[in-house]
This record gives sequence, structure tokens and C-alpha cells, in this order.
Amino acid sequence: MITDNFTGFYQHVSNLSISYLIYSTVGYVWILMGVPLKSIVVLGCSILSANFVYEFWVPLLNTRDLADAWYGTTGTFIGFIFLLLTKMIGIKKNDA
Repeated sequence: MITDNFTGFYQHVSNLSISYLIYSTVGYVWILMGVPLKSIVVLGCSILSANFVYEFWVPLLNTRDLADAWYGTTGTFIGFIFLLLTKMIGIKKNDA
């Protein structure tokens, strides 16, 4: 079903996975450390920018491909949703 709706899914899914894993891992550690949400959003914007810069202006071990950048953007947005939900309802202060 995925390959029917998204041609080349398996060629681009690595960008989605890498962006998601970097953002959600670093962002989660930052949430646990008490870093403000604004800084976590700046990290997400940096990852978004890095996706497009790497895809269009750094041809090192890479072919220029807009779809890769959009898959990376999707991974970053999924990571943001995870981090936002974690920050809002997943972390509770320990009163002990």
C-alpha cells in the first residue's frame, strides 16, 4: 500500500528516519534536562535547514533530490509532534 501511494518510498525513507531519530533523541534529552521548548524548536529548524542545504548545495556523496528533503522535513515534523506531546503531557515533576 505504501509503495502504491508513494513511489520511491524506500529510496527516501532513510532521510525521514535520520531526521526523526536525531531530532527526537536530542530533543528528548533536552526536555529531560529542562531546556525550554523554544530551543528545541530552533533545533528542529536547524535540522530542516540542514536537509535542504545538503540536498541542494552539498553534492558530497549525494545526488540532488527534492523528495529526500521533503522526507527529512516530514521526519522532523513527526519528531516535533512527539516532543511537543512529551513536553506537554508526558513529563511530570517529581515531588519527592
